[in-house]
Amino acid sequence: MRERRRLKLVKRQAMLAQIAQREAMTSLASTLDELAKSASLADRTRSMARDYSARQTSAGAADLRELQNLAAGLANLAVDAEQTQSDARRQADWQTETLAGAENRLKQLKEHAAEALKAVRRAEAVRTEPVPEARTGRMARKLHKAS
Repeated sequence: MRERRRLKLVKRQAMLAQIAQREAMTSLASTLDELAKSASLADRTRSMARDYSARQTSAGAADLRELQNLAAGLANLAVDAEQTQSDARRQADWQTETLAGAENRLKQLKEHAAEALKAVRRAEAVRTEPVPEARTGRMARKLHKAS
């Protein structure tokens, strides 16, 4: 029956949409975690770079140079962490849109499944409905028009 095939197809599509929705949620959660980590790293390295560059040492020029190199390295690490944070923010925005699209698709497919189920029930009701005596004859049951 055509209606049953349609219902099976819609149910399969809904199952795939549900999987896509779960994947989108997982990706978004992972990206948000990465965003938080990169923000934390950027803050810590910026703070450490400030602390090391502000230190005064009574040691020689070599020690001072090493301290300044360490502060510069930390500052570079902070810049890299900020760039990672910016990338993660863009990725999170994109994944939020992807998740919204997956949720909308799943909602539409559930509505289509409900409609397909109604069509199957209507078709089954028509098939089980007795054919009026006046219409019975030598024609096959499926050729009789439903009243």
